[in-house]
Amino acid sequence: LYQLPINASGLVGKLANGWSVNSSLTRNSGFPFDATSATQRSRSQTGGPNGGMKRVNLAPGVNHSDITRGTSAGCTILGSTGAVQGVVPAGAKLGTPELFFDPCAFSSATDGNPLALQGLLGTAGRAILYGPNFSNMSLSFVKDSAISALGESGKLQFRTEIFNLPNHPSFGIPFRTVDSAQVAGPRQITSTFSKSRQIQFALKLIF
Repeated sequence: LYQLPINASGLVGKLANGWSVNSSLTRNSGFPFDATSATQRSRSQTGGPNGGMKRVNLAPGVNHSDITRGTSAGCTILGSTGAVQGVVPAGAKLGTPELFFDPCAFSSATDGNPLALQGLLGTAGRAILYGPNFSNMSLSFVKDSAISALGESGKLQFRTEIFNLPNHPSFGIPFRTVDSAQVAGPRQITSTFSKSRQIQFALKLIF
C-alpha cells in the first residue's frame, strides 16, 4: 500500500490529492498429484471394484524430480489389454501444457499383460509429482475525496482494480492417467486455476 505524497491546493488538489496505489503478488508451488492407471489391480475393494489407489510402476533408474523437466526418452503407451494408446516421441519437451509429465517414466499397471500386478499396488510413491506453479498479481488505484457532510471520516472513494495484471495463465493439474485412451491423453493440462485479466471500477461512500 502506497499513499502518493501529493498535497496540492485548488482545482489541481481536488484532482491529484488522495491517491494511493495498492498491489499484491502471490506465488505458490504446484499441488502434489499421483500418476495413476486406468485399471484397479490391487483388489483392495476400497470404494468398490474400481476404486481406491491405482498406482503405476516407476520405471527403473528414474528420478521422480526429473519426470516434469527436461525431455522424454520416448515410448509407446500401452493400455490394460496391451493395446497401443499413444506414442511419445524421443526428445519431447516436458513441463508444457501439452506434455507436463513424462508417461515414459512409468510402466503402466499391466505393462501390456492383463494379469500383471494382480493384488499389488504399483511401485510409484504417493504424490511424487507436483503440478505447475501458481502466480497472480493484482493492482489497484484508489482516490479518497473528503465529504464534510458525512463527518470527519466521511469520504467518497473511487477504485480501479485490476486482477491478474500480467494476464498470466496458471495451469491446473494435468490429466493423470498414464495408460488412458481418452482424447485428452495422459500428461496434458486442460484447465487453469486463474481467470484472465479482469478490471473493475467502484465508488464507495465511507462514513
